[in-house]
Amino acid sequence: MLTLLLTAAAAAQALEPCATPWLMPSLYGVVAEPLPPPPPATGKALRNTYDGIPNVATSENFALWWGSRLDLSDTRAQQVLDGFEASWDVQVGQLVHDAPEGSDEYLFNVYVGRA
Repeated sequence: MLTLLLTAAAAAQALEPCATPWLMPSLYGVVAEPLPPPPPATGKALRNTYDGIPNVATSENFALWWGSRLDLSDTRAQQVLDGFEASWDVQVGQLVHDAPEGSDEYLFNVYVGRA
């Protein structure tokens, strides 16, 4: 959450593109394995790595998952998703970091622990 807050605070300032995306391939040379093809759908597909998580809320780029021990209102879930979207706008939009692998086809999962 601290990262989101700091990123959102930085979004208020004019930012220069970060050089990290251009340096990383030459430093590590890691190539991501291809993802399975997504199901045909309009928009990004929803997927869940963990079975049995009953609650999900979605936004343009994220899927927020939480368990039955947490009473999370729709309003609060949307506030959390709005924070992640603001962070996405800064990290991917303004700082020009690559979007996470597969995020052009699938929503990026965010899990609330111990919930």
